Amino acid sequence: MPRSWPGAPSSPLVGCKVACYVSSFLICLIAMGHASDAAAQVRRAVIVGINKYAVDPRTDRTNDLEGAINDATAMVETLRTYHGFQAPDIHLLTDRQATRGQILTAIREHLIAPAQPGDISLFFFAGHGSYQDNPRSRELDQRDETIVPADTNRGAADIRDKELASLFNSVLDKKASLVALFDSCHSGSIAREVNLAERARFAPPRSGLPPSTAPGTAPGAGAEVLPEDRGAVILAAAQDQQPAQERYTRGQPRGRFSSALQQVLNTAAPGEAVEHLFLRLRARMQASGSSQEPALAATKERRQKTLWGTAVAEPAARPRVAIGRITSTVVYLQAGYSIGLGPKAVLGSVDKATPVKLQIVEVLGPAVSRATACSGDLKSVKPGDLFEVEQTGIPYLEPLRVLLPQDPPRRQELTALVKTLSGLRSSSRLVWVTDPTESRPTHTLLWHAGQWVLRDRELRELALGRRPTVQRAGRLLKARGPDVRLFVNLPLPAEELSAWTLGEEEAGKTIERSPRAAYADYALVGRMVDGRQEFAWVLAEPSHAARPAMPLRSEWISLDDSSLRDSLTDSALRLARVKTWLLLDTPPGPSPFPYHLQLQELQTKQFLDPGKPVRNGETYRLVLAAPAPVQRVQPRYVYLFGLDGNGGSRLLVPGPGMAIGENLVPDGRDRGPVPAVIPVGHGFSVSPPFGTDTLILLTSASALPDPSVLTMEPLHRGLPPRGPCSHPMECLIFGINEAATRSLPGPPVDWSIERLIVQSLEY
Repeated sequence: MPRSWPGAPSSPLVGCKVACYVSSFLICLIAMGHASDAAAQVRRAVIVGINKYAVDPRTDRTNDLEGAINDATAMVETLRTYHGFQAPDIHLLTDRQATRGQILTAIREHLIAPAQPGDISLFFFAGHGSYQDNPRSRELDQRDETIVPADTNRGAADIRDKELASLFNSVLDKKASLVALFDSCHSGSIAREVNLAERARFAPPRSGLPPSTAPGTAPGAGAEVLPEDRGAVILAAAQDQQPAQERYTRGQPRGRFSSALQQVLNTAAPGEAVEHLFLRLRARMQASGSSQEPALAATKERRQKTLWGTAVAEPAARPRVAIGRITSTVVYLQAGYSIGLGPKAVLGSVDKATPVKLQIVEVLGPAVSRATACSGDLKSVKPGDLFEVEQTGIPYLEPLRVLLPQDPPRRQELTALVKTLSGLRSSSRLVWVTDPTESRPTHTLLWHAGQWVLRDRELRELALGRRPTVQRAGRLLKARGPDVRLFVNLPLPAEELSAWTLGEEEAGKTIERSPRAAYADYALVGRMVDGRQEFAWVLAEPSHAARPAMPLRSEWISLDDSSLRDSLTDSALRLARVKTWLLLDTPPGPSPFPYHLQLQELQTKQFLDPGKPVRNGETYRLVLAAPAPVQRVQPRYVYLFGLDGNGGSRLLVPGPGMAIGENLVPDGRDRGPVPAVIPVGHGFSVSPPFGTDTLILLTSASALPDPSVLTMEPLHRGLPPRGPCSHPMECLIFGINEAATRSLPGPPVDWSIERLIVQSLEY
């Protein structure tokens, strides 16, 4: 049953803390209140991304990272393309350039020194984070959070949050606005239910360092005014003590929060308030399967302004990209998938005296595309010319990445192990877990690196060898203490694995085998129940506190089932379809459709509070709500459908009894004021089954010839075979629902997608 779109926590964060969790952002969006309404004169940015920290593994304090530079370079492209930052005003520091001295110097020289009233200064950091004890700190944890520079393993000190706050205040003193974003961690370890390890952006505090006694950190006389007290907006990727995740996105390691934020910034509507930007960010993170909960702290007044502190909508403009290298027939664009471009994207020359249109043939990376001329004279184009994006092209459809066992034992050996370990069931000190998505184990016995290991929640491992005995396993578990909850994760036998193509030949890029556990969406997990071996796909980040939109697992299939491989392939294809619908991006650029999906309580007419579940017997209706007064809007056809965890869906709008064209909103015949709230369909009463559902709102400038294409049965390949599609939006839907192909005959234009994740409870 539905719940309202997500929102902010009730209590604000204290201080501009550089404190994040695994692969997360802590974002301080700082703007002077009296300067926020002024038109920005110049937008400047210092962008820092650090992957390389290693010097000597014997003495290194911290290790290298993988995705920090990807996050930094993607942010550069987003700022340049969609938010008015010019290339000469963006200063990028990566790896060895990003020393402590260079970072501080860059802030002073590029953000503080040239700042003028109305300017915007942005600081972005992606790398390791840590902390330092500070008994004088006003913060409850008595710590200064820090970012870790590239020369930390050579003895350089961390950069404390108090140092950064002082520098940020220097920008604010000059009546400029400041946006500061941090992709770093200060604590936390991963304890996944299926025990998949991932890299943390956390550096342990330097040993032997005396507690900080920095001035201006104690409450009372002389304490420096906090930046957020001067108009700050603080956005954090995760709540305290909550892990954050990093995942592969478009073939790159990226923070789940970072990639979601970039997509939200790529599609921000003109004049979109921070509070609504945050709600879209949280919804996208949850839709992707993340259980982490971002947090927003700001005054009510600041929440209702834009990211850059303006109170009025900025004029919408088509994004522009520059021409790089040119050959006789091919143009290389300095833009790629990081700003949402896809194959068949169309771009028009800014210079109207010699009009040329280009079409992208291939997207080569985050900032490079190859295009050919579809009209005009290519000889008139030269490097550096600007082109406007007219159509963003075929959207990227994220494959389902699955983890399979490496070099597992043969079936006979696994059968012997199952019989051997059955003796553990008689132990009164042991609880046998048969489903890790329903009962969280304290320990997992699994196949790893050619042997069996016993792994606990903190990912500490004890090797048991290739043929563990029940006596040795029992002794190790007994030594773990009372209340041991054990799950035995069986690998698929070698015979079955070697004969299984996973449908890759027919499914194309719908499913991909993940080379690393950290970047898998689902892992193939085996269990033993009454002597039987059964297998299912289990979500790599299951959560028992807040269940994500992706299903926690597929159905269990017996190893003795003759259709085992086909059934597991079918399940993976259905999960891939669910993932695509949950991650499908609205085409980048300011959207002319200002409405968002919300739940409204029928009796009180009040909108459901952010994050609040719906309960049995309560009545609601879905509405489209505009966050700000709407002067005029181009009507769109709206389609609303509910997606279940098995890959099936049911069409809600247009529904039974609705006349043709009734799903066009706002009604073009209404000559009165543009409504702020538009009901969608009829109301509903919350009833069983309870759990988590996803409502998906699809809008299109043109009507779908057959809305039933959005109805999917939870079966292999979903829709029954149909003839070739001709409507662009219908072609996109076929590309998602027909798992056998990812090719689209033409890119859709003027459409958007929004999701509402709803948790329903019985009481």
